[in-house]
Amino acid sequence: MDAIFLVLIIAITGLFVLGYWQSSLAKKEHETVVGLSRARATEIVESSFGGLLWADVHGLGDINKKRRSFNDSGATISVKISTTDDGKTHVVAWMSEWKARYGMVASSGWPLAKRVIKKLEEA
Repeated sequence: MDAIFLVLIIAITGLFVLGYWQSSLAKKEHETVVGLSRARATEIVESSFGGLLWADVHGLGDINKKRRSFNDSGATISVKISTTDDGKTHVVAWMSEWKARYGMVASSGWPLAKRVIKKLEEA
């Protein structure tokens, strides 16, 4: 019986550690500099968000999308697009708003910030 209790405590602790680790990943800023025009980069970013699951909202970026959810706990992904001095396009994507539970990010949709950057780099 004591062994089962110990395994249960270890499993619960492991889940909390995993949750906090994922939360730290979710709060990271992702950025890139690409040789695309600002208009083309904007087009690629916009196409990364599905029209049904993401709603336009006001926020800190040039593009701000909130993940739709039943309990309004979706993350807001903000994307800032600027032109560098050498004519390239600098893009920064991050999760600008989220809901938290027990200190962990409880919002869905946060991995899209990283996927937007990958999609731009592949274009």
